[in-house]
Amino acid sequence: MNENNLEEKIKKLEEQVNNFSNNSEVSKKITNTPLFLKLNTKYYVYCYVAVPIVIFIILFIWSPKIITRKISIDGEIPKKKLSFKKLLIATIISTLLILSPFFYRKIK
Repeated sequence: MNENNLEEKIKKLEEQVNNFSNNSEVSKKITNTPLFLKLNTKYYVYCYVAVPIVIFIILFIWSPKIITRKISIDGEIPKKKLSFKKLLIATIISTLLILSPFFYRKIK
C-alpha cells in the first residue's frame, strides 16, 4: 500500500515537472558527468592556454627561491637574479600538475 502511494506521488511529480520542462518526458537517467566536461571544447583550449600563462606571470612576479639564484660580485651584497630556465621548468611542472586531472577526465 505504501509503495503504491509512493509510485502515484512520483507520477504526479513527473507530470508537474513535464509541464515546466521543454522535454515531454523526464529523463530517467542520472548522469554523473561533471559540469566542466559538458562545456564546449573551446573552453578547454582557452583553459589549457590560460593556465600556463597565469602560472608563469604569478611565478615571475612572486619570484620564489626555487626559480632565483643569488649572485654576489666581490664582497657585494648577494642579489637575486631570476633564472628563466628554472621559471619555464617550474611553469611546465605546475601546469602539468594542475591540468592533468582535467585532461585525464576529458579523455576517459
